[in-house]
Amino acid sequence: MPARRTHTRNDWLVVGSGLTGATFARCLAEEAGASVLVVDQRDHIGGNVFDSLDERGIRVQRYGAHIFHTGSADIFEYLSRFTDWYHYEHRVLADVDGQLVPVPFNFTSLDTLLPERSGALQQALLEAFPGTARIPVAQLARAATPQLRELGEYIAAAIFRNYTAKQWGRPIEQVDPTVLERVPVTLSYDDRYFRDEFQAIPAGGYTAMVEAILDHPLISVALQTDGATEHQRRPDARLLWTGRVDSFFDYRYGELPYRSLRFENTPGTRWRELPAAVVNHPGVEPFTRIIDHSYFAAEPTATTTLTYEYPAAYERGQNEPFYPVSDAISTAMYQKYAALADRTGVLFGGRLGDFRYYDMHQAVGRARTLADTVLHGRADPRTIARSIRRSA
Repeated sequence: MPARRTHTRNDWLVVGSGLTGATFARCLAEEAGASVLVVDQRDHIGGNVFDSLDERGIRVQRYGAHIFHTGSADIFEYLSRFTDWYHYEHRVLADVDGQLVPVPFNFTSLDTLLPERSGALQQALLEAFPGTARIPVAQLARAATPQLRELGEYIAAAIFRNYTAKQWGRPIEQVDPTVLERVPVTLSYDDRYFRDEFQAIPAGGYTAMVEAILDHPLISVALQTDGATEHQRRPDARLLWTGRVDSFFDYRYGELPYRSLRFENTPGTRWRELPAAVVNHPGVEPFTRIIDHSYFAAEPTATTTLTYEYPAAYERGQNEPFYPVSDAISTAMYQKYAALADRTGVLFGGRLGDFRYYDMHQAVGRARTLADTVLHGRADPRTIARSIRRSA
């Protein structure tokens, strides 16, 4: 989408053209008749879901693998207004000492890595957690029986300990405990990475979907544009800021911590060269995973592009902030910024504005909720929750 301006005066300025900003802009333009200018410092729309064809004709997701999944029919139907879908169920393998096993860890993983004990362990798991499809690996490590605690520790060591340390740049013991609480173990042979009812990839790519969301006569787009400068130029426009909340306030309380990523693309030799779209590497390699982009297209291609993903320390001005690093110190710092934000009249959203990890469906849901608060004159529910916590 070329940068364009169609209005000299705008009711709203939206900083960031990712899913949060684009969805919010569409809601305000469509439902309130508001004129919205969307600006982005990058040279493309779509934020981190941006994809494009490379020199080999492979559609590459520039900022890592993105697979849309949700249990919400409402969100899926909303986005279906802007794209057709390629039905796709994501599967991930992990290279454990040269053997490829499904992630999340499941009964196939047990059969492969612990063949002599697999049957007994499967029975013990089903007896200990009847009627349960998945449990967090952290819960397994706290199981009542020694053999299941040992299994939980084995899975954590084989699949997650070193992977997590590489991803977050610190030992697993120093990572926010909620990270491991989200890591599941599947109590069956089901090898799907997600279990949501709706799993798909936009048939024409994510960029085309975001372009369709932004395609409204009351929405203007300006790329390679600084949000803070544009905000100063348009003091009468209301503002949704999806950039870093600490940046908006000139780092008054310090810099919130993030982890970044570095991507290296290399030509593949054939369609679906890897045995799965993503192969994790929890060993000593400096990269965490390899992505085979040919899995993300509905039609076969002559070859593929492989992306090696390297975690990196975030350095302002040098690379992109991808993952908020949550701990007691950063949470306390964010709460100071959140309290400051409550007093500005500015709306904040997205991973950077809310200092919170969002999946794509959550980003869309958050944007629609923010738009709803504006359309119906209600306060941001996140603001209300913060006020309750402070008064408790």
